Amino acid sequence: MPYYNVHAMDESDLHALYLHIKSLGDPGEQVPDALPPGEEPKTPYVIAAPPIMPKAGGATRLEHKGPGHCPGPFLSVGPTAPTRVSRAPS
Repeated sequence: MPYYNVHAMDESDLHALYLHIKSLGDPGEQVPDALPPGEEPKTPYVIAAPPIMPKAGGATRLEHKGPGHCPGPFLSVGPTAPTRVSRAPS
C-alpha cells in the first residue's frame, strides 16, 4: 500500500490494520532463490510467458466488407460508412 494511503488513514483504521497484521502470525517459509536461465525448478511452477506468435509472413489480413459484416472494432451507423471505435493506445 502506498505511503500516502497509509498517511491518509485515521487512527482507528491504522489500529485495525495493525491488529490484522499481528493476527497473521509468524512468517512462513522463505521463497526459493531465483534459478539461472535454463535450469528446471524442483518445485511446482507456472509458466508465465506469452504464447508463441506466428511469423510475420503467416498473418492474415482481414478486410472490412461493409456494415453488418465485421465483428471487429467497427460500428455501423445508419446507411453511412462504418465508424471505427476508439481504443486505448497499445
